[in-house]
Amino acid sequence: MSGATEAKQDLLDNLSGTGYKVLTYVPENVNPPVLLVAPEDGTYLEPDTTFKQGVAKINLIVICVVPTKVNQQMSLDMDTMIEKVLLSLGNGWYWNRVEGPYFQRVNDRYRLSSIISVSNIFELED
Repeated sequence: MSGATEAKQDLLDNLSGTGYKVLTYVPENVNPPVLLVAPEDGTYLEPDTTFKQGVAKINLIVICVVPTKVNQQMSLDMDTMIEKVLLSLGNGWYWNRVEGPYFQRVNDRYRLSSIISVSNIFELED
């Protein structure tokens, strides 16, 4: 297994402790609450800041999706989900930023979503 794959699996294991469904793909029918994990747009892998040979940094996003509701509870649900994700990070994972919640059209419905950018340093493997 590659170092990048092992790092991603560590993140998935961490996120599974939040109690939310965790997916690495967008299913045909998204049933929130759910966490979707994907490569970060732009820079997926980059050199570690120490520039050590055989070490790289992986950048992923965790998309938090909560159901649409007609009251303030939706916003509170999103805040809870974001905090659970941030508290679940371990094994070298750290968060870079959290984008403000926004409405996103998913499967012909609007959902409240937020993107958390996360990174980890790992060793490249042959």
